[in-house]
Amino acid sequence: MEGRHGDVQQAVARLGLRRHRQPALLSRQHDDAARRREEDDGRDRQGHGALSAAVGFARSGFEVFTDVVSEERLASLRALPAFACQKQAGARGFDDDALVSELACAFGPLGLLAAKLLGATARPVRILFFDKSEARNWAVPWHQDRTIAVAEQHELAGFGPWSLKGGVPHVEPPSSLLAEMAILRLHLDDCGEQNGPLMVIDGSWRKGRVPTSQIQDHLAPSQVRVLVASAGDVVVMRGLTIHASERARYPSRRRVIHVEYSARDLPKPLRWHGA
Repeated sequence: MEGRHGDVQQAVARLGLRRHRQPALLSRQHDDAARRREEDDGRDRQGHGALSAAVGFARSGFEVFTDVVSEERLASLRALPAFACQKQAGARGFDDDALVSELACAFGPLGLLAAKLLGATARPVRILFFDKSEARNWAVPWHQDRTIAVAEQHELAGFGPWSLKGGVPHVEPPSSLLAEMAILRLHLDDCGEQNGPLMVIDGSWRKGRVPTSQIQDHLAPSQVRVLVASAGDVVVMRGLTIHASERARYPSRRRVIHVEYSARDLPKPLRWHGA
């Protein structure tokens, strides 16, 4: 997850970085009629490109899907209050917004993509908004995302420690649950190598939960990938993937809608937030 941390540019300079782009999964839509066909298009496209990307996600833990969301929809999403009023690096989207709900639901472009990766029961369980710009420019050290948002706090074996973020209970679940989640990051703006893109360690989700003090031991230069993206692209990352981002060297707006998906129910009495 992103936030305000120390600069990682020196670490980046020491590593051999590779940009990663994949063939398009969905075609860009240019008019209202095409937009209404997005759901059917998402269901019907089962070609080699989508299959290859799903296999890559299962193996490496990341993919970049191009042209997933239309420019018309992107324009509406850029006007969301979460971006207009944001004063910090990231904001949690626990309040329902119709535009975001349509984007992330089972029949929206992100929901359809999540179903391809996790199965038909995939559902959004947390939404975050990131807005990196000249005024809000930050770096994130190498780390794993380890918490989930739940409806209420209940002490249960394997779940803990607990925290409160944005008034919502969060907890660290078992590693097996995190490894089966998918994080979909929709880019509302172009994000090149100079704009602080997401960096990941190829296959690192397979390592399970890595102690923070040992993260540096897993930064093999040959395994680092830089995930550049264009507006409308979706960067997908498996839970527990070790990732980071550096400060933008030539800052321009880099807005991202970050949606976490799971295909599993939590053990009772725990429930996903919003369930």
